[in-house]
Amino acid sequence: MLFENGIGLAFVDAVTKNWGGSPYRDIMTGLDFVFKKYAFIHPEKIAAAGASYGGYLVNWIAGHTTCDFSDPKIGSTPSDVIAAHLVTATPQATF
Repeated sequence: MLFENGIGLAFVDAVTKNWGGSPYRDIMTGLDFVFKKYAFIHPEKIAAAGASYGGYLVNWIAGHTTCDFSDPKIGSTPSDVIAAHLVTATPQATF
């Protein structure tokens, strides 16, 4: 299947059936790198925002991290991933 989403099939396969775990680890690993490399970036002033899948991931981050993402902003996030799977145009990419 060809994906025209700009991120490629390898990325889609990496997060299939793992909506929170792998992407969350990627984000936190990237943040750890940024905090170590750039002293002017303060971990206590990090924000997170997202809509759709991004909202789902922001919810995941807020529930799984000890990092203080102040006031996460979430929009149109799927709260029921089973229902989302049933109505998505590409179910094989979802789960």
